[in-house]
Amino acid sequence: MACGCGTSRGKAAAKVAMSVVGARRPDAATVRHRRETCANCELAKNIAGALPICGECGCVIWSKTRLKSETCPDGRW
Repeated sequence: MACGCGTSRGKAAAKVAMSVVGARRPDAATVRHRRETCANCELAKNIAGALPICGECGCVIWSKTRLKSETCPDGRW
């Protein structure tokens, strides 16, 4: 169950940019909860020299957890 952010590099880049500038960002407690959930998820992949990615959808966890419109593809948040 992919989230669709990997469908084009442009869309993925736009999502990263929105997360950096704070567009459509959830509150800090929500971001913290999402990141803690992802950190404890067996699907998360930590690749040396890169940001952790979701093994289910391929999104960069740092960005995905900072966007209000995003959801966990495995239904965990």
